[in-house]
Amino acid sequence: MTRFVSTAWVERGSAEFEAGAALRVHATARRATPEQPLHIYVLAGYDKLEEPYLAHLRAAHIHLYDATTVMADVTEEYLALNEFANPYNVKCFLRWFVIERMCPGERLIHIDLDLFFRPDLNEVSRILAECEGTLGSPCITIATPEWLRVYRVMVDRLISDRPALEAELDFGGTTHRRNIASDQDLTQALERRKGILPQTLRGIGNWAILNNPLWGPQVLGRPTTYTSDDDFGGKPVLFWHLQNNFADYLARLALIQTFPYPRQEDAKVRLAYPDFHLSRSPENLAFYLLKVQGGYVRLQQRWRDETAMTLPNTGNQFELLFTRAWVAQAFIVEGRFREIFSDDWWWDETAFVKASPSEIAEKQNETAAAPTLPANVFVSGDVSGNTIIIEPSDRHVALAIEVRGTGNTVIVRRDCALEAMLVACGGAHIEIGEQTEMNGVHIHADEGSRCTIGARCRFSRDVRIQLADAYQVFDAETGQRINAPRPIHIEDDVWIGEYVQVSKGCIIGSGSAVKAASVLDGDYPGGALIAGNPAKVVHAKIKWKTLDGAARALSDPQHR
Repeated sequence: MTRFVSTAWVERGSAEFEAGAALRVHATARRATPEQPLHIYVLAGYDKLEEPYLAHLRAAHIHLYDATTVMADVTEEYLALNEFANPYNVKCFLRWFVIERMCPGERLIHIDLDLFFRPDLNEVSRILAECEGTLGSPCITIATPEWLRVYRVMVDRLISDRPALEAELDFGGTTHRRNIASDQDLTQALERRKGILPQTLRGIGNWAILNNPLWGPQVLGRPTTYTSDDDFGGKPVLFWHLQNNFADYLARLALIQTFPYPRQEDAKVRLAYPDFHLSRSPENLAFYLLKVQGGYVRLQQRWRDETAMTLPNTGNQFELLFTRAWVAQAFIVEGRFREIFSDDWWWDETAFVKASPSEIAEKQNETAAAPTLPANVFVSGDVSGNTIIIEPSDRHVALAIEVRGTGNTVIVRRDCALEAMLVACGGAHIEIGEQTEMNGVHIHADEGSRCTIGARCRFSRDVRIQLADAYQVFDAETGQRINAPRPIHIEDDVWIGEYVQVSKGCIIGSGSAVKAASVLDGDYPGGALIAGNPAKVVHAKIKWKTLDGAARALSDPQHR
């Protein structure tokens, strides 16, 4: 007997949990059956779920179990995981031990809750009866007792001597991490070494498999047909995987379809990822603010400031569009948005831009003239008359570079892992040192200003580095400019937390760490902990270490 299982944790209550987990959509779709129910083990916060919500799911053969005690036990046993994994990945590491104890000796099919099968689970069980291994990120894992035993042994080895295990597995890092720091890193490394864990699922060739529909061409090749029956090239889709960026894409499309507004006829509507960074269209501005910053009132103000438009008074309807539950209901249950899979939309490289033929040709010429770029690096603007140097790296997540005018220089040194927007205008210079990592950073250099960032720096999400103001200010009597742009210099091995703003003229010494939401304006020494608004040194001669174990020795004289 095969058991379909998943895991989850609850932070606030039923409503907030449902907004992200979309279990009511699973219930409505009726894929779980009396013979093959879906068992979900709640690792934390089970007591926050309300009984009517649980009863509704049970009626659809979706059962939630309180696994908090078991989770507490395994958490205590594996405290060492906290030395190199963040809290989210610790939960992911431990979920397999919880499942093993809750379902001893059973063959399990673990699925992510953002995965929605088209056939019911009886049929899925038959389809996967002879399969083993994982699929995707993984969104499906066939966890036999032997698979769980090997996994447990390897986690123990990871804790006792991670460098030795990584060397044995020839682990060369991922896009996001240099070391094994998640269960996904570990299982995929084990699968690559034949004979340790089974490799990717096999035996399902009669079905179209889209691990992420946004990557359709990479998985399927160009399909010859798409029909209303959810077939690609004559093969039915086995499941829809509403991964974050695909769900976000559908929400963005819904925003455009649901809330029409006046716009110039030739304005571009760019929906491809990364959204806001590639085009400051009203749609992408709205999406960026809702998804990253949140709040309808803030959206109203920014939309008015940026586009001179006023949004309809729709209250929290915008917020609703960006929950996975709403997207899943629209896409899975109601069958909306299938038009994106037509050839004209989906497979044409210009499909995400509404533009005239001349504009498309101009864009293609720009691309042809641009330097050869690593994967996930995008350049917009006229590259002629500018210098763009991107040294080799296969770790970039989404690096968007925009140049305006001529005489600009953008240099990104080797082995960086950047999710960032770099804007260089009016002869500006931006340079980022080797092995630096960024997770949602915006750097804007204008009027010939210069931004230099050292090697091995770590930047968290929503960090803004602004070298010039968006306006010019003059003394009313003398006419002299009083807010000229100023350079920013960040030395090697600097950590900057989320929501930090680095103002023009800042210097941050080597090895310093900046706490979240700080506003920096001035010079800061090396080896210091910096915090506050305005930011100041709150502790000198510190060391900082990332959760993946990359330590920075900051007590050297150069850091004092």
